[in-house]
Amino acid sequence: EQGFKVNHKRVLRIMKEQGWTCQAFNKQTRKYNSYKGVVDRIAKNKLHRRFKTDRPYQKLVADVSEFRYGQMSQSERIYLEPIMDLFSGEILAFNISAHPTLEFALKPL
Repeated sequence: EQGFKVNHKRVLRIMKEQGWTCQAFNKQTRKYNSYKGVVDRIAKNKLHRRFKTDRPYQKLVADVSEFRYGQMSQSERIYLEPIMDLFSGEILAFNISAHPTLEFALKPL
């Protein structure tokens, strides 16, 4: 076999020295947190982990995902909100926005 066996920490250190680090190793990246202060009211859990259904459009679910792009991925973000029917697994609607606002969340409905 050709090559060398090198510890992953050494590879990471060399990558940092050369400026080749990727976002996965950047300690400064943080997860999106929508918490803005005191929570007024918490929605009831109506599904109770019962995700199967026998009728279309009986159970619809939504989620907001944050994606980073560009070289300065700390500030360049885009948000995706798909709405899925649990009967068929089909994405019924989606919305893409630069800001996660209430209008963004309600638009696909």
